Amino acid sequence: MLVAILFAALGLASTQDAPQRAPVQFGICEKEAPKLVGVLPVPVGENTRQPKRVRYVPPKYPALPPGTSKSPGVWAGEFLIGIDGTVVQVWPIREFRFTPPFPPFNQVIVDSIKGSLYEPLKIDGRPIPVCVTMTVNVDW
Repeated sequence: MLVAILFAALGLASTQDAPQRAPVQFGICEKEAPKLVGVLPVPVGENTRQPKRVRYVPPKYPALPPGTSKSPGVWAGEFLIGIDGTVVQVWPIREFRFTPPFPPFNQVIVDSIKGSLYEPLKIDGRPIPVCVTMTVNVDW
């Protein structure tokens, strides 16, 4: 399985609903972050660089159950990096769909992101929270 992780401030408009959740759209980090960290975060983009990752937790993908269909796909989401460099929250926007459903695969991606640690982003010498958009491409 080839897995490529791409960081970018993407403007993907589509969402993929999970059966038990309402659809989430890009931009959720900027809307929800002040409730979590008390200040407005900055998004990664033209004027803000991607914070340097200092700890990476590789995803440990579970084996798919026999008979599960698999096709290339993209997981997309946003996450909030706090002023200490920890990942405060992850919001999946588009998850992998399997037939039959297999949520553990998507949860591994979220857990991997949550386990990462980043160098705090500083503006004018002060650490600030930052919102990052991430995609994970899987080509079996």
